[in-house]
Amino acid sequence: MGAPEQLQKLLQQNGLDQAEVTVSFCNTEYWAATNWFVLSEVVGQEGVKLYPEPMVEWSAAGLPMDNVPGRLKWAWLNTKQWFANTF
Repeated sequence: MGAPEQLQKLLQQNGLDQAEVTVSFCNTEYWAATNWFVLSEVVGQEGVKLYPEPMVEWSAAGLPMDNVPGRLKWAWLNTKQWFANTF
């Protein structure tokens, strides 16, 4: 299995391949661009968008700050993956 297939499998295992649109963002723009490139160009996932500004600008404008999956779900997914890989 090559790297793109492994990445696609990780997305599927964590339920992150179900979104119609995925927006990649971060505080400094660096990781957002990396995430966008991997999801869009390496894996070939459809509907991946890049928010090209830092989150400081977005939040300063008073725009919504929803994050999917939320922190609790993200922690749960990581915990499930850890158990699956450990035992």
